[in-house]
Amino acid sequence: MAKAKTKAYDCSKCPGFCCSYPLIELGKRDIKRLADHFDVTVAAATNRFTRLEGKRKRVMRRKPDQHFGRICRFFDTKKRQCTIYDARPKTC
Repeated sequence: MAKAKTKAYDCSKCPGFCCSYPLIELGKRDIKRLADHFDVTVAAATNRFTRLEGKRKRVMRRKPDQHFGRICRFFDTKKRQCTIYDARPKTC
């Protein structure tokens, strides 16, 4: 029996709900994907795009947002969409 296809979520009409999560956790692969996307080293991506939460957890840096208070630093607050969609963290 063939597996049923699951439909991927369409983010095009979302105002950025997951982008406004208080913590968007990043794994090593997520940081590597960001580094590759911006053509920087993993160390540079870690320093520029993440912050340490607690002793060991890396999370996405955030910026002010008029609707949610704070939102992912890569979210375009005028267009209300992700600017790094193809390189976004797995959590997203």
